[in-house]
Amino acid sequence: MIPHLRAIIKAICVPLLIALLLVLPYVMGAVPHIGVFKLYPILCVILSIILTLLPSQHRQNLRLAFVSAALTICLVDLIWRSPLISPQVAKQMWPPLPVLSRWPANLSLHHTRRGDLATLLGNSRYAEPREVTVITDAYGFRNGDPARIDYITLGDSYTFGSGSSQNESWAALIGRLTDQPVYNLGMGGSSPWQQYVTLAIERSRLHTSADAAVIWMIFAGNDLDDPYIPEWDIDNLRSGLTGFLRAYYLNFRVKSRVGALLTRWVTESDKRVVISHLPDGQSILYFQPQLERAQRSVEQVRQHSNYEPLLTTVRAVKQLTADNGLRLYMVIAPSKEEIYRWAWDSGYESANAAPISAFSKALTQDARQENICVLELAPSFAEEARRRYAEDGSLLWWRDDTHWNVEGNHFAATSILDWLSSEPCQ
Repeated sequence: MIPHLRAIIKAICVPLLIALLLVLPYVMGAVPHIGVFKLYPILCVILSIILTLLPSQHRQNLRLAFVSAALTICLVDLIWRSPLISPQVAKQMWPPLPVLSRWPANLSLHHTRRGDLATLLGNSRYAEPREVTVITDAYGFRNGDPARIDYITLGDSYTFGSGSSQNESWAALIGRLTDQPVYNLGMGGSSPWQQYVTLAIERSRLHTSADAAVIWMIFAGNDLDDPYIPEWDIDNLRSGLTGFLRAYYLNFRVKSRVGALLTRWVTESDKRVVISHLPDGQSILYFQPQLERAQRSVEQVRQHSNYEPLLTTVRAVKQLTADNGLRLYMVIAPSKEEIYRWAWDSGYESANAAPISAFSKALTQDARQENICVLELAPSFAEEARRRYAEDGSLLWWRDDTHWNVEGNHFAATSILDWLSSEPCQ
């Protein structure tokens, strides 16, 4: 009876163990979780069963070959992702609160990069390569170490300065132009709700001056479509040990260099990238979802399922800054698709009109009803974009990116400073 039971256990456990060993590259992220690769775990189970059914003279050798291959992939991936070979240079989930992201702490990265749209397109022909420096502090934000802070800048990748070097973001430029310390809480990919949570968490450690201000940049291109969680009590967001471990695991998996290589190999050009040309023939890339959002009406904006959560977030940020003795200024940044609509929309007749998106109009009206000081950048950007293009064909955005170039960041910084110097809302 016992030998028979042992045989049954072996018949079940051995194929299961083989399947687990074969699936390890998938668990580690070396086999990406996209497209046909999602079938990889199922194929591992099927292969394990087939190997069990083979004649004994072939079974052991084939098992050893397949398991050795899987373990070799894992070993190569672990070596390749080691800090000495591939330092971690991308933002990741923040384990203490996984709804947020952070860059690696104390990062000093100098690299050549191209725009996000050229990367999505997968075609270097349309890329504008540039040297970019990213330096982070001990908390994973793009800063030095100011002893005292006069301005806190809050926002997404526009505030972070994606696509541009360390000292070329509008936040850094405000500090240099005013000789006043700025602390940049901008984080790419964050929604206004996540920005509120970030400010609520980080505020206590920031040593601000008596009249410090928060400059909160809202991006018209996607902030209405970003995710919102209907929770504004920070203590209720902490996910405990399970969330902490899950964030660590997901961060570990996403670091796989083998997985990244396979992803690039199988990923086709992103169909959401639109290739267009300016009147002088130079190419320019747009992001299809932002083309569509630029054409929304005010009614469509206000009926959007995220609009009320956005307004609730705006009120929460207002209350948070007031409770902490901070002045609040809101700046609404336009999208590239908004400002250069004359270049891609043949039916757009308002050649001399300053384009202000419906999102910007609606949010400005509603924020001002909450007694929040708001600057819409679209009118001045539209005028400056036309002037520069007519003068020398230059742009305020990278041609291959959804973000401002050096000139765009500089114009944003000077526009904001001119507005602040006029003592708005006094």
